[in-house]
Amino acid sequence: MKRSSILVIFLLLVTVLVGSCSGGVSPKHATQTAAAQMTLAASAPTPSPLGSQANPLRMGYVSDPADSQSLQDGRQMAALLGESTAYSVELAPQASYADLVIALSEGRLHLIWLPPVTSLAAQKLGLGNAALIVNHYGVYAYGTQFLANVTLEATTYFDPVSNTNTADVVTALGQFAGLRPCWVEPESASGYIVPAGILSQVGIITQPAVWSQTQTAVIRSLYVGGVCDFGATFAISGDPRTASDVLNDLPDVMSVVKVIWRSDAIIPNLSLSFSPAVDEKMAKKLSGAFMEFDQQPDTLTLLSSMLAYDIQGLRPITNSYFDALRSYLDTLQIDPNNLIGK
Repeated sequence: MKRSSILVIFLLLVTVLVGSCSGGVSPKHATQTAAAQMTLAASAPTPSPLGSQANPLRMGYVSDPADSQSLQDGRQMAALLGESTAYSVELAPQASYADLVIALSEGRLHLIWLPPVTSLAAQKLGLGNAALIVNHYGVYAYGTQFLANVTLEATTYFDPVSNTNTADVVTALGQFAGLRPCWVEPESASGYIVPAGILSQVGIITQPAVWSQTQTAVIRSLYVGGVCDFGATFAISGDPRTASDVLNDLPDVMSVVKVIWRSDAIIPNLSLSFSPAVDEKMAKKLSGAFMEFDQQPDTLTLLSSMLAYDIQGLRPITNSYFDALRSYLDTLQIDPNNLIGK
């Protein structure tokens, strides 16, 4: 019995020693640790609300760093936006669209002015939602027109008097099957992406294209003949056939190079997007302030100077405003992320 009692006592001592060396935490110590962690969490600074003085909204756009007038007018625009919304707004000009997209992806921008394909890239990346579109020289969006020299004897399905097409796209453009186009360049929305996308969507196959590099070069190529059979340029917002240098050199160009068919206005102008950090309530308030500016010509002049882009008006939009352009990029398997700045 005495030997058994000694064995029991020894085993109890081993158990106590093992428990103390195993790193076990007593209930009292665990409670003290949890309390300390809660104290640290409570003492951590709470982020200031977006739009406050400590955490201002930052408006990003691309500007020449040497353009002091743009910067001055931009600061005035930010101040007017702040006065109208009671938010703190800070100007954040960027040297390039690549810099702008990087700043946006890092959460350093909240209001962003973007060209159409770059806006689609921001949407695809989940970095921006379209909010407003600008009226540029009288239109909110522009389109593309298909043209040919009269010697091709292609049937014209566009009425310049009423500015409307007189036939469907397959009837009008089917006559270009197997012919050679003059496109502007691979990154041009009106001079390649939209017209080539239209042909592809309706199954019209052409010969390899000639890349003319500029809109007016397409017109000149069609005028002289022998370079390509048809071409495409921007439309609705203007007509490169009426460029002064073209008319000076080719005074009869309007009668020699004819519009065969024209698309709708499906290429958006410069637009404003909000980052995901801008909630619905804040977005509504900001959009409302800009729509007040729409009724103020002097403020639109300031905005035009800030962006170096003629702005005659503003109106609300959503991402769906870009659906047609998005569909042609998809058809041609062009990733908008590869066309930042377009």
